[in-house]
Amino acid sequence: FFCSFACMISFLIVLVAAACAQQPEIQTNNGNLHLVASTVMFSTDPSEPSPLDLVAVLQSTAATASSTATTVSTLESNADALSGIVATIGTSASNLQSRMALQETAASGASMAVAGLVSSTASMLAVQTAQGSSVADLSTGLSTAASGRLLLSGALSTLQVQMTAEESATSTASATAAALSQALSTSLLTQTGLSTLLAAAMSRIGDEESATLSAAATVEGLASSLLTAASQIGGLSARMTGEESSGASMATQLQQHTSALGDISTAVSAAATARGSLSSALSTVQTQLSTNIASVTATANLLQGQVAALQVAGLANSLAPSRPNAPTVDNTMSQMSINYHILDVWWEDLHSLYFETVTGYSLYMQVGSNTAPLQFVANVTWPVQSYSVDGLTELTTYFFRVAGFNAYGSGPLSLAGSGTTLVDPTCTDEIQNQDEDGIDCGGTSCHPCPVGDVFHCVPPSWTINFGTISCVTTVTLPQTAVLYAWFAGHIVSSGHPWGRVSIDGDCDNDNSQECQPVHTYSPDWTSFRSARAKLLPAGTHTVSIVITAGTGAGFNGGSLNGFFINVPAGQDPTFFCKYDGSQNTRGNIGDPWWFQLNANSNQRVCTSSITTSVNTILVAGFSGHIHRDVNGQGGYGSVSVDDDTVGLHYPALQPYTAVYNVEQDEDWQQFVAGRIVYIPAGTHTVGVQLYNYDSNGWFNGVGMSGFTVPASSTQVFHCQPTTWGVSVPGQSTITVCTATFTMPWDGAAFAVVGSHAQLSGGGYIYGGIIFDDEPINWQAMGADIAQHNSWMGLCPSRVKQLSAGSHTAKYIANLGDPAPGEINGASLTGFYFRA
Repeated sequence: FFCSFACMISFLIVLVAAACAQQPEIQTNNGNLHLVASTVMFSTDPSEPSPLDLVAVLQSTAATASSTATTVSTLESNADALSGIVATIGTSASNLQSRMALQETAASGASMAVAGLVSSTASMLAVQTAQGSSVADLSTGLSTAASGRLLLSGALSTLQVQMTAEESATSTASATAAALSQALSTSLLTQTGLSTLLAAAMSRIGDEESATLSAAATVEGLASSLLTAASQIGGLSARMTGEESSGASMATQLQQHTSALGDISTAVSAAATARGSLSSALSTVQTQLSTNIASVTATANLLQGQVAALQVAGLANSLAPSRPNAPTVDNTMSQMSINYHILDVWWEDLHSLYFETVTGYSLYMQVGSNTAPLQFVANVTWPVQSYSVDGLTELTTYFFRVAGFNAYGSGPLSLAGSGTTLVDPTCTDEIQNQDEDGIDCGGTSCHPCPVGDVFHCVPPSWTINFGTISCVTTVTLPQTAVLYAWFAGHIVSSGHPWGRVSIDGDCDNDNSQECQPVHTYSPDWTSFRSARAKLLPAGTHTVSIVITAGTGAGFNGGSLNGFFINVPAGQDPTFFCKYDGSQNTRGNIGDPWWFQLNANSNQRVCTSSITTSVNTILVAGFSGHIHRDVNGQGGYGSVSVDDDTVGLHYPALQPYTAVYNVEQDEDWQQFVAGRIVYIPAGTHTVGVQLYNYDSNGWFNGVGMSGFTVPASSTQVFHCQPTTWGVSVPGQSTITVCTATFTMPWDGAAFAVVGSHAQLSGGGYIYGGIIFDDEPINWQAMGADIAQHNSWMGLCPSRVKQLSAGSHTAKYIANLGDPAPGEINGASLTGFYFRA
């Protein structure tokens, strides 16, 4: 019974808790029930949500209030259920009281029975005492009787002996009688008289034996009766002891029942009081809810009218929300910051318009998705409306929500705002951070930002005819720098001309591979160009074109162009390679000047290994002259970085600014190509890679030079046509492809093109690079040229000083003759730097 009552009380508590948990919008304070409420106001901030959004919010709030009313109805039903439970408890209590009354009556009877038992026990004790005296007397009598029995047994034994003797005598007498009877026949004694005498003797003997046995049986019966009486007296004593113990136990149980009855009465009274309090609280909630539902509904209806008016007036977006705005989240972008595991979060709130004053805000976050579980971050005391969240994981997106709270509870959560953490800044993260002056350069942590300048030399006329052709310019370097220079134009000569760039006169009379000379046997106009890189100390230097040829040479439309980039003291970013003669298996074995071309093969001419500690842009170019054993055969050449062009030919080589040519009747021709590519920090291999077609041949005087400059991948730009081949109509100038880029500072842009061209008729095709649709000056831009009848390389380069901002670089081509032409495998790649 007690367990049943405790279980009913526990069920009552759980039922009340479950009912309360169904209405989370209701908060308690000092025993009263409240609803967290808010209102709205007009605002001129166009970034705030529209009134229609707020109407939807209020309508949703009204729906929530209606739902809460349903919850109250459920509470009332629960209260009715509780009333039934309390009534059941009352009935159970009445039944318990009736049972207790019966138990009291039974206890009273038991008490009386115990009293009677006590009295009876006392009487029995008195009887027992008297019986004890009798037992003593009986014991004495029994002892005497036992002595008498022993005497009687002795007498019986004597009697039996006597009887035996008498039986013997009787037998003798019988014999005597028989003899007498015989004698009677002869004497005067008669048989009748003798029989009577004998019968009398036998009767006396039997009487004495029977009397003796009867006395013994009487003595034994008396002893058995005495033992039975003694056993009855012992049982009566044990019964009296048990009755005394039972009476004490019943008295204790009666006291316990009386105490339990008092507890049950108290619990029933408390349950009745609790039901009254609950009914009162439910009534208060219902009244409060009715008021709030009416208020929210009225506000929504009023706001709908106001929104309609605002829509007519064109001000529908000027209504601000009543809850906190979605947080704004940002990573710490201060250039001096070195910790990118922090996100700064801030929000705005119309706190003064809440019915209940906002006392603070709870900030929550979700990791990776706005549907991820909410994680509590911190509470912030009003009026602070921001928080810096630390200890986050790099390169991770976080979503944040905020809710206002006061003494009565929390308001609704805001919409989510998100932010993504950055990686800890380094000098290779491709981001301008820390105190860097540029991307991954400058400041106290990174290497100085590369700074340079450009230079040009343009001959005074389009055509120059003399034996030694020179164009000289001076360049002043403020510190150690790498200088990159090239010349371009087109040449005709019967004297097999040589051309090269000479720096401070180092190649004036030197056609070695280190000078990267070009050479041709062509008796017709053909492209003539070469480039080289060299590390130079601070100071003034001379750079010139040196062309040596026999009489009758002409160099048309040519110019010298270049730039330099400063290098920190003690560093040398340049590299160079040339053929070592090891691959020759036919003539000129072991000669490093002659490189043997093998038909249908991939061949590497030379390589150079470079190591950089930072991300860099690599600039490289090779030059030489080529000849095949069979006319009409051709092949591709490219600068390979980490073997990225090994085995590549049409059309896979298009992005790599490769060169292609086909053998002409004129024999030896120049074979030149350049490359610009972004490479990450580390060790890399750079080389000259060939893909040769059907014919054997030779590639002579091959040299490759280049350099690296610290930079980010964002400084590289590129373009290529969507198709391998681009048609060039006769007598037209076309744009082959256009690259766009944005420079954050004043500087210079350098670009190279790889392609090959052919004309269907006579004439020549020019190729060049222009920036920002500048006026075309083929000579100044260092244009390249391809002639008729055969595929030839068309690979112009260009550098120009530009201001900060957005720019375009275009690869353009011009065909002056009526017959059309075609450019194949074209691509343009460039980079920009401070200048």
